[in-house]
Amino acid sequence: MNQVPHLAFNPLSVCGISNASLLGFGDILCPGILVAYCHYFDLRYGTRFRIYYVVEVICYGLGMIATFVSLFLMKEAQPALLYLVPFTVLPAIILSLIRGEFKELWHGEVEAEEDHSCNSSQNGDESSASENEAGAEDDPSFEVRTVDGGAKAADRLPGDAP
Repeated sequence: MNQVPHLAFNPLSVCGISNASLLGFGDILCPGILVAYCHYFDLRYGTRFRIYYVVEVICYGLGMIATFVSLFLMKEAQPALLYLVPFTVLPAIILSLIRGEFKELWHGEVEAEEDHSCNSSQNGDESSASENEAGAEDDPSFEVRTVDGGAKAADRLPGDAP
């Protein structure tokens, strides 16, 4: 009978840590959503130095350190969110209160900026097209003709001087 070597061992034993728990998916996802939202808020409002994002990343790291220190000191499993939530939510709230942006940050009310460049160019084209049509009716050197789809184009007749 052949024996298969047993290669499985605890990888944490290499680091000298014997009884430690790893982070769960929720321990990364829940604070990560807040960090991502703060990054969006910084980009949307154009905050200087992306202050919310930087503060959240630093505080998330500090919360991770606090989690691992508590695991080491208590030698028992600890819920990581017990440390991560206060370390990420409180700095965002305090910073937004100091900056006077709490309502916008908390409610997520971001006013949509209207893009006037598209509307003005379309309105400008329509007004210039109507001016060309009006000028075409008065000036015999213009011919107004229908192009594909019914759009009107005003061109000078060949041989006419500008």
